[in-house]
Amino acid sequence: MSKPVRIIVAALLLCMMNLPVHGQFNYERLHHYAEFDTLDADKLFFRIDNHNFFKNYEYFGDYTEGYTMLGHDLAPSFLYYAGNRVRLQVGAHLKKYSGEQDFSEIKPIISLHSRLTPHLDMIIGTLRGTVHHSILEPILDPEKLYASPLENGLQFIYNSRQWHADTWINWEQFIRHGDNKPEKFTFGLSSTYHLLRDSAHWQISIPVQLLAAHTGGQISNFDEPMQSLANVAIGFEFSRKPVASRIDEIKWTVSGLGYKDLTKKSGLPFTTGKAFYTTLQMTTRQLQLMVGYYGATNYVAPRGSALFQSVSDYNPIIYSKHRNLATGKMLFTHQLYRDIRLGVMAEGYYDLDAGQLEYAYGVNLMLMPSWFLLKKAIN
Repeated sequence: MSKPVRIIVAALLLCMMNLPVHGQFNYERLHHYAEFDTLDADKLFFRIDNHNFFKNYEYFGDYTEGYTMLGHDLAPSFLYYAGNRVRLQVGAHLKKYSGEQDFSEIKPIISLHSRLTPHLDMIIGTLRGTVHHSILEPILDPEKLYASPLENGLQFIYNSRQWHADTWINWEQFIRHGDNKPEKFTFGLSSTYHLLRDSAHWQISIPVQLLAAHTGGQISNFDEPMQSLANVAIGFEFSRKPVASRIDEIKWTVSGLGYKDLTKKSGLPFTTGKAFYTTLQMTTRQLQLMVGYYGATNYVAPRGSALFQSVSDYNPIIYSKHRNLATGKMLFTHQLYRDIRLGVMAEGYYDLDAGQLEYAYGVNLMLMPSWFLLKKAIN
């Protein structure tokens, strides 16, 4: 295990030096992580996270197929603060799709969140994951919010006025000696360094993102060869917060992305690729709008949206060296009550080469109540 991790980290850092991002649409409005609060020392809470969703993907092009998701996520849990620096969360995550008789997923939630310093947090177990990583869509598909919202592993989060960094490893498949299945994990880093902040309401930042997906394992009898595929993104982000306006923020990003097959065993006719993604985004208290342009050459991302890639996720003979897309997104959220939020979204992707429009739309209703039960210190 340790050797693949070292290979992935070293190769990703080399990729960064050779590349010529962060226009991430804020899907966090559709999911809420119970943030750590030092004022809740010695307190026990009961919390319910309920996400009800409908999303319809009208995809008719060559790179992925359309489908419809209608279902519910329910995650009841207990949260206990042992002092003001450690929190234990224990519960369960249940998923059910409409039209199925049984739950499609029942998984435990076990998370130990530690405030190591005023700026550094560590999480072991169930992570602050998916859309909270703020990774570009061509690298990490936001659909994971619906399909696989739980991540489990180890995470470090650093926050200061100048720098934010989120690094994690999501252990997706554990193996034992002699298993005929592979070990699977994803390593990620999402970091933003602020060059300029609060200067006449302007902000200039440098986002850096890394994501590597590994399949293998030395103790497994899995027949396929070890595979490690990596993506990297680096860019500039310019934002302005208008004064005395209903607009909270206007943001322009320009990002360079890279792909590398670290083990050269993907079976594809290329082992490296690159992409360019620029977006313009406007945000208000309830509304987000974003338009963008994406161009790529031999780009692949094992955890990214299939619409941005050079190969199809369902037809192995489809391959386009160059991809050019125009993108547009809209997300409207409304707080119906203190712990109840409604979200309505629409997304469009126009393939400039094929003249093909792919689009999706959806509705989300989230309930996130929390109840204080008692306060008791550990003796």
